Amino acid sequence: MAEIWDIARYVEANPDDHEQRWRLAKKLYTAWEYRLALEHLQVLKNEGQERINILRYLAATYYRLGRYDEATEELRNAISIWPDEIGLIEQLARVLEIAGDHTGAAEMWERVHALDHHHPMAAHAAARLRSTVPDTDKKKESSSSRAGCG
Repeated sequence: MAEIWDIARYVEANPDDHEQRWRLAKKLYTAWEYRLALEHLQVLKNEGQERINILRYLAATYYRLGRYDEATEELRNAISIWPDEIGLIEQLARVLEIAGDHTGAAEMWERVHALDHHHPMAAHAAARLRSTVPDTDKKKESSSSRAGCG
């Protein structure tokens, strides 16, 4: 933990050193210091450092804090930038499932499967999630698909 605080002191003295701030955020996340990691990840994002790994960590940090809506928003934003990045879509599927949106999670796994037909779990995960959708949601899905036909 001493190394983390050494890096934190350095970042405090050198706030524009994005590489060290990124290093600190990863170390804080690994140490389960999610609230502290979140602060640094938000700074990186707000200062134009929207790199894929920063956004993935930001979403994962929100997830660890139980802030599923914010995790979902970050992942959807990242997917809009990198639409074929399977890791982002998988991460979103997992967040949606934990948040209780089985239909949305199934759709994300189906998207993974469409991008990679040999994915080891995409088709199975989508089928599993579709089978757990409550009957009321299945009726909504069915009526919305019928409404789109025509």
